Amino acid sequence: MRPLIVVIAGVGLILAAILGWAVASGWLGGSSEPGATALASPSPPVSPTPPSEVPTGGSTATTVATPAPASRDGRPGPKASGEPALLYSEFGEIEDTLWLAPVAQLREPEALATVDHAPFWGISASLSPDGQQVAYVVLPPAVANPEVAASDQAEVWVQPARGGERRFLAQNADVSVAPIWSPDGDVLVFQSFDRRRNRLTLFRASLRDATVSVLSSIDDAIALPLAFSPESDWFYVAQTSEEGTELLAIDTADGSVETLTKVAGDIARGWRLSPDGLGIAFVSRISGREWGLHIASLVDGTVLRLESPAVPSGRELFSPVWHPQQPLLTVGTEPDDGGGVLNVPLSGQDGERLAGPDEGFDVPIAWAPNGDYLVVQQFSEYPVQRRPSLDVITSSGERQGLAPGMEVTFIGWLAGAE
Repeated sequence: MRPLIVVIAGVGLILAAILGWAVASGWLGGSSEPGATALASPSPPVSPTPPSEVPTGGSTATTVATPAPASRDGRPGPKASGEPALLYSEFGEIEDTLWLAPVAQLREPEALATVDHAPFWGISASLSPDGQQVAYVVLPPAVANPEVAASDQAEVWVQPARGGERRFLAQNADVSVAPIWSPDGDVLVFQSFDRRRNRLTLFRASLRDATVSVLSSIDDAIALPLAFSPESDWFYVAQTSEEGTELLAIDTADGSVETLTKVAGDIARGWRLSPDGLGIAFVSRISGREWGLHIASLVDGTVLRLESPAVPSGRELFSPVWHPQQPLLTVGTEPDDGGGVLNVPLSGQDGERLAGPDEGFDVPIAWAPNGDYLVVQQFSEYPVQRRPSLDVITSSGERQGLAPGMEVTFIGWLAGAE
């Protein structure tokens, strides 16, 4: 198994500290949010050699990715259906496997590729907005001293989401955070962290011409890249320091940085961009045992606390997820009268709790595009002691495990094929 790490955020788009691991612990976050979300690769505890100022996309590729068997038992993979499909990665000691599973055939996934990596350092991946490509960062197998190299010597690769030839895009990346796509799918933003100078650098890589340039650098703070604005003219970052958490907007034309809003409380995490790109949801610990579910406007920076009888008082909240078809947020809660996720209407009206697992509690990861299925992380206890499993549940609460017994990370939903 890969080493446990601690994550502060949700997947995703999640405010995560590089030194954390559990989406549902007091300091977790996956985002991934997504990630959303899902366990990140471990971060090195020591300072690496500083990265070059601008990673290039023209160096010789050092990571090997090979075609994988058609299915887990070697038989032909599943045929396309009108149902959505899940793209996920399965962690291996020296290689990860990308799998595609139609929701109606979760136990018969199709293996798309295997990706070799440094021992115990798995990939971090994200799906393009149109569902056609997957981008991932990977620490090359032959890298010297992986614990040192992980924050700034990983590589960025792109390949078709349904299988096919991949291409090398950039280097000097941080393996713990997946690349973030622009809305048109033409640009990726990835991060590199220099521990010696305590500097986070965001790089912008063009898929059209493979050019890579610095977008912005942030010093002396923990920060997590979140998302592009709908027109790609701004890029959002959550930055936390001793003074609290700030939501930043970076002008993609000149790299200038503006503070959109400051968030009260000592923890803010689970950042998820709204479907229209005009707001971002998150949860925060306001004080003591008081947690809140919030929406920040990306237009004027105002922050609204979503008041609803459905949100329990004095209970920890996790990973808000926007529903694709209805005006509501789905959020995980510290277990009390049930471990299922809550559907909370944006109107503030009373919501509903979906059926939870037999033991433990669920943390939402992502709804399918049609709103009929939800991927959740199932934790077997609170406070969190063990890694979660991934389940797929219907809107009515029926559930099925995704690759039971395997260490898997959800990457994204693909719309049903014709």
